[in-house]
Amino acid sequence: MSRVGMYARVSSGRQEKEHTIASQIAAVEQHVAAMGDVVDAEHRYIDDGWPGDALLRPGLDALRDAVALGAFDRIVIYDPDRLARRFIDQQIVLEEIARKKVEVVFVHGGAAHTPEEQMALGVRGIFAEYERTKILDRTRRGRLHRARSGAPPPWSNPPYGYRYLPGERHQPGTVVIEECEAATVREIFAWVGVDGLRLRQVARRLDERGIKPRSGARWSPSTLGKMVRNRVYVGQTHHQKYESIEPREPRDRLRYRRHRKSSSRRRPEAEWIGVRVPAIVDEPLFQKAQERLVDHRRETAGQVKHQYLLRGLLFCGTCRRKMWGFGCDVGTRHERRYYACNGRDHYTGRDDQRCPSRPVRAEDVEQVVWADLARWLQEPEQLAIQLGAQRDKIRTVLEAHAAEQRRLGRELTRQMQGIERLVDAYQAGAITLDELRGRRERLEEAKQRSQRELTELERQHDQALAQHRVVDELQQLKERLRRGLERCTWDDRRAIVELLIEKIEVDEPNLKVHYIVPLGTSDGRSSPVPSVRAATPACDGAGGPGGTLCQPCPRDGER
Repeated sequence: MSRVGMYARVSSGRQEKEHTIASQIAAVEQHVAAMGDVVDAEHRYIDDGWPGDALLRPGLDALRDAVALGAFDRIVIYDPDRLARRFIDQQIVLEEIARKKVEVVFVHGGAAHTPEEQMALGVRGIFAEYERTKILDRTRRGRLHRARSGAPPPWSNPPYGYRYLPGERHQPGTVVIEECEAATVREIFAWVGVDGLRLRQVARRLDERGIKPRSGARWSPSTLGKMVRNRVYVGQTHHQKYESIEPREPRDRLRYRRHRKSSSRRRPEAEWIGVRVPAIVDEPLFQKAQERLVDHRRETAGQVKHQYLLRGLLFCGTCRRKMWGFGCDVGTRHERRYYACNGRDHYTGRDDQRCPSRPVRAEDVEQVVWADLARWLQEPEQLAIQLGAQRDKIRTVLEAHAAEQRRLGRELTRQMQGIERLVDAYQAGAITLDELRGRRERLEEAKQRSQRELTELERQHDQALAQHRVVDELQQLKERLRRGLERCTWDDRRAIVELLIEKIEVDEPNLKVHYIVPLGTSDGRSSPVPSVRAATPACDGAGGPGGTLCQPCPRDGER
């Protein structure tokens, strides 16, 4: 009895629901039983919901690994287009399997032993690729026709307050109002547009009333902001508002991706196709809510209850999030200022994800950072030497960058042209598939290496330009520094801090300051600061940084 493996694939969630995987497996098992063999459970390789235009699939990769290890003698597949939808991809996998002396049998098509059978298999691969292109074109034209006919978007997750009812075959679906949610939507618009509540106040009121969103434990101001600005609630929505694109910088380049175009971008407004849906709120109330949002932004723009010298520069050493400032006992003589990690916030940090780091006293942190910065700024001669050396270094970096960028650009162009020539040579029959794969892999590695070098070069170039601007601005600050740092106003100190400091890491009980221009440090990036103990005074009954942040602590408008 031969060792037999099997492979099955479907390319969409709809096919998964219609159990086409189960039908493929049943047909393959029946074919294997007719041959007098049995497929072991560990030799079943299945890809649910994976398109056939990509070779990076978990089931297919596991199958190819098993073939390389000699796990079986025969592979049974339902149809060649289940293996791949592109002709060249089919040939790559089939030749890779054939080199290991493993027989491939198709339920529809049999085995390809003779040249005639191999030619027929290749023709079927070409038609499979053609069929995929035609399916995509018909799907695109069908969607455009339905959109121009006024059909609502086929929402998989409709906006809060609506429900999408799928239509029958060849019939568009309908959008209806979910009355229990629509009542909440009307209250939210009234609270914002008529009562003038801020989004955080609306979220707090919803939580107090026990009204939950569709997903999640509580409402967030960002979710409410998107809801209040969404014109679907006055009956207007659009098709073709976004288009799918390949991600420029994937989060994980080694992760399997079901879809090659896994990112999206906004289309030009001229390409949108508008349709009407039932309205939940009227246009005057919607416009009042928009005006209130604009007023709230205008009222809080640049206004804080306390002055925070290091606002936007502090980062938590535990979870790497930004830290924000807040005050306790506001309006009393015991008023205090603190910096706390954003992961401790009531909305951004859930109960099981809240950062354990403690808030730190703002006065302590600001005093230590300013003392370290002033230590160098109060030495004009040393500062002039550092600035001169830094200017020469930046000039050298920029000149070297221009030459290296031209070299890498030429190298990248040659590598891309080499890949194109290899494909042309393979299609012309000048080289074999093994030679194409080996030489193309080497060229792809060189291409990726050049792209990484070019990206790193761009980062160094941007950093050098930023330092160049800082050096120029520091030269202009010389006259101000001559008056003495002790007489600097808070605005002057804030301008100097923003100019020189890139970020500050708070890792209790230590701080680490990263300067944009290296002020006498050896690594040219950061300067250690003497330790400062994070202050954790008692809450005093009015909330405070000891333990969790108490509800009475003022937090709105201070970010």
